[in-house]
Amino acid sequence: MIISASSGCKINWFLKVTGKRADGYHLIDTLFQYLPFPSDEIALDLDAAPGIRVHCGGADMPQDLDNLAGKAAFAYARGTGLQPAWRIVIDKRVPAAAGLGGGSADAGAVLRLLNGHYGLLNGEELNSLAAGIGADVPFFLEPGLARGRGIGAELTRLDAPENLPGVLIVFPGFPASAKWAYSRLAPGRIGSCGAETPLLLAGALRGGDVRKTAELMHNDLEYSLFEKFPLLEVVRQELLDCGAERVMVSGSGSSLFALFDAGADREGAQQAMRKLFSGDPEAKIFASGAWAAPSRSAAKKSAFFLDRDGVVIRQVSYLHDPEQVELEKNVPEALRLIHEKGMLAVVVTNQSGVARGMFSREDVEKVHAKIQTLLAPYGERIDGFFTCFHHPDYTGPCACRKPAPGLFLEAAEALDIDLSSSSMAGDKFSDLESGRNAGVRQSFLLMTGYGPKYIDRARTAGFAAADDLLAAAKDFLGEA
Repeated sequence: MIISASSGCKINWFLKVTGKRADGYHLIDTLFQYLPFPSDEIALDLDAAPGIRVHCGGADMPQDLDNLAGKAAFAYARGTGLQPAWRIVIDKRVPAAAGLGGGSADAGAVLRLLNGHYGLLNGEELNSLAAGIGADVPFFLEPGLARGRGIGAELTRLDAPENLPGVLIVFPGFPASAKWAYSRLAPGRIGSCGAETPLLLAGALRGGDVRKTAELMHNDLEYSLFEKFPLLEVVRQELLDCGAERVMVSGSGSSLFALFDAGADREGAQQAMRKLFSGDPEAKIFASGAWAAPSRSAAKKSAFFLDRDGVVIRQVSYLHDPEQVELEKNVPEALRLIHEKGMLAVVVTNQSGVARGMFSREDVEKVHAKIQTLLAPYGERIDGFFTCFHHPDYTGPCACRKPAPGLFLEAAEALDIDLSSSSMAGDKFSDLESGRNAGVRQSFLLMTGYGPKYIDRARTAGFAAADDLLAAAKDFLGEA
């Protein structure tokens, strides 16, 4: 039996260092905010080989019991007397050592999954167990808004705002050590804060007062980070120039998050960050909160989801060389029509060659960059690439490999997409199934790539067929 969950992440609206214990741990007063995106995806196999195994994707990520998720599983087994036979697969999307609580969120998700299944611990017992794993882990047992004191584990749950303001998170491509950030804290900054400040900030969030929220935001740890890493100051200033009300380091860094009100040019800020980090594949930009507009339901976009190989570009087995990238026929014209109709063009692609060790994630990013380069002379683009790097024979189960809908759900959250008014075009039956599983309105099998091989099966299952992407776009958009 496999159970799964999304981990989410956190930002700190407020972080004041109030003291230091004899054992070296710093005491803080902080306001945690849970964000559903970016998020790692956790798959937990309850019927695996005896023991606890953790596979965490991403370069240099800890595995097995060195991973916080593994530590959480071990603590749960020890605390309940269970004999574990568990395998945990983490699809890592939240950058590590970024101030977003990615590892703690994974640990919290594992504890929620295990206790949700076995039900052996009450809330107090589970919270105590979580605190022994890491100071931020208890927060992720009940995601929302919370004030953290002590070392951060003494929580007061607060009423969360119904709608979060627009937040843009920028991970600059390099980690920052929490130990380093605290060690560089100027002693003069350590001290008590106004006891009501975090509560006033929480009230401003609930009231939708972006200006007041910005005024009350504070992080004692960011000063040394701005001094150590000049790039962070460049990012901060550019986001302010784009209309952000406030830009601050989250936790101990290295991520920054920018707060925007509804009238700001938030899309312009996002594009500015993409341009700034265009040459750094490790940097990440995430939009979260009420990013698209104050009323999300009214502003959701439709998208044309596209498989990559055999749909956008010519089919090449395990493609990883940018020099082999060649656009499929009529793709620029199809993208022009899609964009003219106000839709997004989003690639969702399985790239199991990474799991097989045939090429790297960086190779995949280079191929995607080449696609954008080839489209640029036509004035066209892909609006987002969402990639599964797994294969069940090498990395175990995951929630994102098509025909699972994980990539669609991630794209919908990231780009504020209404799946029910969207479409999917692919050249394999698994592409069509993934669209159906995600709840898109219509899926097309294209006669490019491997398409002809699946035409009979697609028609039997009630899927539409089209000669190429342009034909599918015309059909879906009523231009045929």
